[in-house]
Amino acid sequence: MAKTLEERLKDIKLTSEQKQGVKKAIRADKVAKRAEARRKVKQELINKLSFEELQAIVNKNVNDFNNKAKKALKK
Repeated sequence: MAKTLEERLKDIKLTSEQKQGVKKAIRADKVAKRAEARRKVKQELINKLSFEELQAIVNKNVNDFNNKAKKALKK
């Protein structure tokens, strides 16, 4: 049967600080892998879009930003 992370860390003689460091490193690695997967998906979507579609998205984002800036300046 596969051992859990806790069981494996008990087998290895580590201080509690070292065990926490291992757990943090594993979590950080998982987060980085998820972020990389999101970047790949976004890049694939961007690659499938035509120049005109990309331009429309950029223009919409710029317009949204400008509208928010104008509202903020009015306050």
